[in-house]
Amino acid sequence: VPAYKGAAVELRKGQSIKVINTHGHQVCDFWCFATAGAGPGGLLRMFMSMHHSHDAIRKHVPAVGDVLVTSQSKPILTMLEDSGPGVHDTTVAACSHELYEQILGIGPDDAHDSCTT
Repeated sequence: VPAYKGAAVELRKGQSIKVINTHGHQVCDFWCFATAGAGPGGLLRMFMSMHHSHDAIRKHVPAVGDVLVTSQSKPILTMLEDSGPGVHDTTVAACSHELYEQILGIGPDDAHDSCTT
């Protein structure tokens, strides 16, 4: 996936995906949704929640073998491998210009790379 772009991959229960960082230090803002029980218009109401996962795994940094859960505390993802060099940030929201404005003081007209542009 090119920098500042996104991709979606549909997986069935039991399948896996491997995310590899080919350059740089940040792999991605990672999202996980369950299509079962989608609402009107295909609205995906069940999604991975780091807040709920923190409670489920009883720590803030997931590790190999940890089961991450949805906002309904249902298992949605198991971390099978982790070869990343750093610590996973699971407390700060995914990058956006609005977040940068709030925490970095970057104005709406300032140029700054963001995953949401």
